[in-house]
Amino acid sequence: MLKTKYQYIHFVKVKCEHMPYTMHSNRSCFVMGTVHYFKPWKKYVIEPVSDYVFDENCLRDIADFLDQLNEKLKGNKNATEKRTTPSSK
Repeated sequence: MLKTKYQYIHFVKVKCEHMPYTMHSNRSCFVMGTVHYFKPWKKYVIEPVSDYVFDENCLRDIADFLDQLNEKLKGNKNATEKRTTPSSK
């Protein structure tokens, strides 16, 4: 289970394959950024909306959330590879 609620920000799951989460401030309902898969880097990244600033605590929370998503992605990829790789005999 992903941790989505932090001290200052939270992430909301969106029903969109290309943008699975949006990031919000806990003080408002405004979208502060979107989380999406960045194919060149083969990982999830955050794309902040302009005019928002983040301190080190918010950045740590963002990094923690992205780490969770990327670890889950890595785990799914390894599981898929194990299923498709023929066993050596």
